[in-house]
Amino acid sequence: MQSGLLTKAVILFALTAALPAHAAGRIDQMAKDLARAPHVPGELLVQWVPGTTAAERSAARSRIGGARAELIVRESWRAGRDGAGEIELVHLPPGLAIADAARGIERDSAVDFAEPNWIYEHQETSNDPYYVGGQLWGMYGDDTSPSNASGR
Repeated sequence: MQSGLLTKAVILFALTAALPAHAAGRIDQMAKDLARAPHVPGELLVQWVPGTTAAERSAARSRIGGARAELIVRESWRAGRDGAGEIELVHLPPGLAIADAARGIERDSAVDFAEPNWIYEHQETSNDPYYVGGQLWGMYGDDTSPSNASGR
């Protein structure tokens, strides 16, 4: 029975080792993942410590020459859920390596963590008969059949 548990532990480790690590405290792992995992060049996702001010966020971004591109998750939306702060997409200046930017901005006390804007790709196709049979309106793009626009 112990060998079965050991086998399961080894398989679990192998599966999780292949996934990109969150940057929170794992800049070393993130730098390795950048070479093999798809990500958007020049973009960083930054989660702020709850309650940080706009001035604190601006000062942290300016230390790396970054610019706020988009607010991904608003703190007020998360209130009472997980106690986490806002998440922003930050554009980096040309020539600044993502790992260096993450390392630089994570030194700021207003930052909870920073990581690349990883690109996730689906590897499997649904086996839902309604989806593969084309019977779910809204689950397809405008250029597929049935399209999202066909029911309007």
